[in-house]
Amino acid sequence: MDEHNCQDQDANAERAPERSETVQSSQPPHEEHIGHEQQRETFGNRERMTSYERSSRRIQGFIALVTTIYVIVASLQWCSMHETLKVSRDSVDLARQSLLITNRPWVSTDVEIAGPMVLENNSPGLRLKISLKNTGHSPATSIIPFPIMSRPDQQPMNMLDIQKRRCSTIHQPPSPGGGPGYTLFPGDIITEYNSPSMAREEIESGGFVVVPFIIICINYKFTFTGESHQTSTIYLLGQRNPVSPGQALAIDLRTSPIPAGSLQLIPMGSYAD
Repeated sequence: MDEHNCQDQDANAERAPERSETVQSSQPPHEEHIGHEQQRETFGNRERMTSYERSSRRIQGFIALVTTIYVIVASLQWCSMHETLKVSRDSVDLARQSLLITNRPWVSTDVEIAGPMVLENNSPGLRLKISLKNTGHSPATSIIPFPIMSRPDQQPMNMLDIQKRRCSTIHQPPSPGGGPGYTLFPGDIITEYNSPSMAREEIESGGFVVVPFIIICINYKFTFTGESHQTSTIYLLGQRNPVSPGQALAIDLRTSPIPAGSLQLIPMGSYAD
């Protein structure tokens, strides 16, 4: 019995480690299964995140594309609108200028010698009859004529430049309330007498033999815009030539007074703005 029992114990002892090994070897597959599940879950989460990121990027790209297209379209629309506004402004300005030219007043002048040329205190003067006419289509206001007598400028002489330079010194716009001056309606004519004279310094420095310029500067305003404008006419004043009536002779002031009938005005040009 004892020997049989000992053999059974020895057999049980040999089988016990096998069961232990079997138990020990049964644990790793379960842990490995859990690890695989976690990896698959992690990989799935990464896949989902990657898909979300791709979708987000596509949406962001689409938004950026739409924004770019909108900016381009808005820029083109703005350029088109700006060009349209420019064309509209140009059309309005052109219509305004056309209306202004068609309906504005124009003041013309006619000048006659109305008295002898007299030398007083080395300053020669001449009486003139100045007629003003409104040849435009609306009233002209604050009309003021300014006659000027002076020696001719040095050569070469540009009559337009001479008129603008001389008249610019007196081109002062009338006061906003209308100020002094005449008002002429279309077709009206008004006449005034004026006596311009040369400066004494011009005679003393240049001598008593002269062929002076007579410049008539006329300032006036529009009734509908208040703008100030100017008309100017320039003449050469000389003594009549009995031999050649179309030519003028120099005036010797030492023979003063010089009768009006022996003097003549030769038109040299005019301008209006």
